[in-house]
Amino acid sequence: MRGYGDAPSPLEKEKYSIPILMSDVIGILDELNLEQVHLVGHDWGASLSWMLATYYEHRFNSLSVLSVGFPLSPAWSSMEQRQKSWYFYLFLQEGLAEKTFADNDWKFTKEVLAGHKQNEDVLQRLQKPNALTTALNWYRGNMQNMLTQPDVDYTPSNEEPVTPQNKIKIPVLGIWSDMDFALGEAQMKQSTDFVIDFTYKKVEGAGHWIMLDKSMEVNSLILNFLSRQK
Repeated sequence: MRGYGDAPSPLEKEKYSIPILMSDVIGILDELNLEQVHLVGHDWGASLSWMLATYYEHRFNSLSVLSVGFPLSPAWSSMEQRQKSWYFYLFLQEGLAEKTFADNDWKFTKEVLAGHKQNEDVLQRLQKPNALTTALNWYRGNMQNMLTQPDVDYTPSNEEPVTPQNKIKIPVLGIWSDMDFALGEAQMKQSTDFVIDFTYKKVEGAGHWIMLDKSMEVNSLILNFLSRQK
């Protein structure tokens, strides 16, 4: 995805809005001549996957999301989740966030990545010129509007937003880990209110990077879920 690794990484935060990120994914599918695929995403990838399943449902057979539940779940507004999401507000501070990450030989970054099994590799990538800013642009290109303009609408003009009455129709698997420092269980479990066919699985003893901490268990859950899809 844009902003990470060797992908195109524009510096303008406006080029990371959800509609543009969705068009990246749909463009890849079109280029590969793939009419439908099974979609899997974690963290921001999960947030984007929820939007893709909402507005481009016909392009996907199923959705598997790790850690992040449906974006409109009421639990996102709870005190528990707001406390866990404190870093959102830091990441939106342009310049200050970058300084905080890099100060004292990247001490803050090392603490954030302490539970990441590939933390040294991630740290090296984030230290490349502009890499940290383009990663933070996923927050800045979307959440600055979401937080300052509560009624911002990313719905394509020919679509209706997902509601408890107008639910996602493709099967969805939600996987959450009990040691996730950033995301509470309720925001995932409440996704069932927005999906017709929702399966929830809890992985114990795993932190935020669930696919690294419990890779075999997560892979098994996803493969078992996919085996039930026609």
